Amino acid sequence: MLVKDILANPDYKGQIDYAPVQEFEGSGHRRYRNFMSGDWAWEQADMIAQDPETHGAMFVPIILGSDKTTVSVATGHNEYYPLYASIGNVHNNIRRAHLGALVLVGFLAIPKTDNAHASSAKFRKFRRQLFHSSLSKILESLRPGMTTPEVTCCSDGHFRRVIYSLGPYIADYPEQVLLTCIVQGWCPRCTAKQTDLDGGVGALSEHTELLVRGLSWGHFGLSMVSSGMLYQLGQKYLILEHGQTRAQPILDDIDRRLTPLSSRPGFKQWTGDDSKALMKVYLPAIEGHVPRDAVGHFELFGILLHCSHDVITEETVRDLHDTIMRYHNYGDF
Repeated sequence: MLVKDILANPDYKGQIDYAPVQEFEGSGHRRYRNFMSGDWAWEQADMIAQDPETHGAMFVPIILGSDKTTVSVATGHNEYYPLYASIGNVHNNIRRAHLGALVLVGFLAIPKTDNAHASSAKFRKFRRQLFHSSLSKILESLRPGMTTPEVTCCSDGHFRRVIYSLGPYIADYPEQVLLTCIVQGWCPRCTAKQTDLDGGVGALSEHTELLVRGLSWGHFGLSMVSSGMLYQLGQKYLILEHGQTRAQPILDDIDRRLTPLSSRPGFKQWTGDDSKALMKVYLPAIEGHVPRDAVGHFELFGILLHCSHDVITEETVRDLHDTIMRYHNYGDF
């Protein structure tokens, strides 16, 4: 129902792509603007067109995201685990303008236990099962529309046959571990080892297919995972380098430097748009507490994670590739 409400919203007329698009500049170079201009959307639409039962149906990718949030530290660390959804057909400017294209689907459960059992294999298994079964139940209503077209009203007033699909899931690393059923420290996208990040291959198709069958989510999903974890990098480096006890005064000093920049003291509580603004001042705040190479490492990592362009061209891709190469210069660090 939430997805249908987004599709039928008349305010989005002219701001929804009803089919994948490919845009080219005058020079003939490809450019990417919204979600439906990407290769993945085009490939999925080709698969729909090849099936006689779904041929001609509109492709509607579901974008999901979740992030466990501490609402108030002062009142006992009240935590909420919201799950959000949008569709890839809506243009980026609509989704960013808070016009209802990003909706709250529900709140995921946060299992708790005592310290004696928090690291036990049984409790970790329970957490994974609870997370996946909750998502499976929440998304259950989409399942019929993943294989059989449903007639749905769209923002322009026309009715179309649509096929739903699970698209990207936006999450930080701990949630990616839960989502992709991997061991902490593994990459959710490939088989690279921690000691050789360039040595892995793409995600194993057998693993992905097994997850899809186990969750009963249909034929799509789990192939695209996004992250938002840069703000944690500085903390983890300092703790690994100095230990928790010695790192805490350093973290407190960084927090003190950042406090005048926000009405909510403590960079640990900054999220969303605040976290992007934080990165602009975070590098000066850690100056003197970490080696110069580390600052360069964080800076390039920040560029890669927070780069935002309304239109991405082949030149943009080349610039990002150059940044990646520079980032790998700090690989030994």
